[in-house]
Amino acid sequence: MALLINLSSNWCNLLKKWEQVEGYFGHQKNLKLKFTFISIVCIIFSMVEHLSYLLTGIITTEKTNSQEVFEIYILKMFPQVFDVIDYNTWIAVLVLVINSVSTLTLCFSDQLIIMGSLAMGNYFQLFNDRMKMYKGQILTPDQWKTLRVDYTRLCNLARSLNDCLCHLLCVSLLIHLYIICVELHQGVLKKNENNSLSHYVHAILSFLVSSLRGCLLCLCSVKIYENSKLPKRTLYDISQKSYCKEVEFFMLQIQKDHVGLTGSHMFMMTRRFLLTVFGTIVSYEILLVQMKGYNSRIKNT
Repeated sequence: MALLINLSSNWCNLLKKWEQVEGYFGHQKNLKLKFTFISIVCIIFSMVEHLSYLLTGIITTEKTNSQEVFEIYILKMFPQVFDVIDYNTWIAVLVLVINSVSTLTLCFSDQLIIMGSLAMGNYFQLFNDRMKMYKGQILTPDQWKTLRVDYTRLCNLARSLNDCLCHLLCVSLLIHLYIICVELHQGVLKKNENNSLSHYVHAILSFLVSSLRGCLLCLCSVKIYENSKLPKRTLYDISQKSYCKEVEFFMLQIQKDHVGLTGSHMFMMTRRFLLTVFGTIVSYEILLVQMKGYNSRIKNT
């Protein structure tokens, strides 16, 4: 929530820079339709997963004579809170509200990152399509300078976008990785035969929703970096007559200037980074399977 409040203070400046770039490159087609579709899908998946979490707690709650169902449900679903403080009905309602708001906040944060990355990556794609139109043609140094300046405008906008979303991306990515690892841990090491069907349904839904949203978040954020390198292919194919100092500066800028979203300026969202994260999760899963086999052998001895 604090990151979203901080983002709101910089949002107007980002929109002004975005409008300037739109003045040079024009509006993107079907962008509103894409954003609407992404928002609906993210909200539906998040609400279905959250409702399954609440319903699982309600279904598995047993009523006793000494306590109310609501109190048992709250104590069961939020032990991390009421192990520290005494139970109170108003505090329980507040915890439920905070839990629901947190779910929607994470969903909204993912939407912001996905839609911002998608729009920015499409601008680089449009610029690359523009570069392909000049393939095989002989351009003057002034024309190459115009292309390089337009590319610099996109890079500056991408940096402004990264300054606004980098901390939000880092936190959102860590939350998704945490949920995935927790679900894997509970599914492999803490399998309980007494669990109800609703518990397994919620576990599967939670894992799938977090995985799908995490994958969509990563793939869209990587698109900025990947598309920013696409003009390099066109520059490699230019004729000798069209080659000049501006082309050399342009190629050097693309090679040395790495543009994309980062996680709090600590890591760049690239395909190599995604493969590293995926490999870490696979290693964690293999370790859990080995630990489960080791624990089973100890119990049998």
